[in-house]
Amino acid sequence: MVISNSFISETTLAIRDILISGVSDPISSSRTGDEKFVVTGYPQRTVKYPILTVLATNSPVPTRLGLRSEMAFATVELEIRIWARNNKERDVLTDLVHNQLRGIQTDASTGTIDLGLYGFQITSMVNVSEEGPGAIQSKVITVKYNVVLT
Repeated sequence: MVISNSFISETTLAIRDILISGVSDPISSSRTGDEKFVVTGYPQRTVKYPILTVLATNSPVPTRLGLRSEMAFATVELEIRIWARNNKERDVLTDLVHNQLRGIQTDASTGTIDLGLYGFQITSMVNVSEEGPGAIQSKVITVKYNVVLT
């Protein structure tokens, strides 16, 4: 799949698929068939942690690449949130997500560059700690990709 005119949803789905294929689910053996490890929205029902969520956080306005060009350029910002059972699990999953996204950029035919996603950049990583015993710990990672629309 090469990112096209539906670039916001296609970018979100492409990053979701990259994380599904490259980040191991620590509890995959105990998940039922309808439970997912990587999703593209905040859960609306009870989930088994850990999970990863991938959301587009901006609505970029494409900019033409030149006066006579039909091509356009946009920057898509995504929030990848790691929801974990404890700080150690959160940090391990954060490292796995970072290494997967950093490492997949130039892979032949499956890399983000071959998909049309350029200029991978992590712009922030923020810990979010819930209060109380057994509370969910999460990290919000903001990433950006540049997309050329043809």
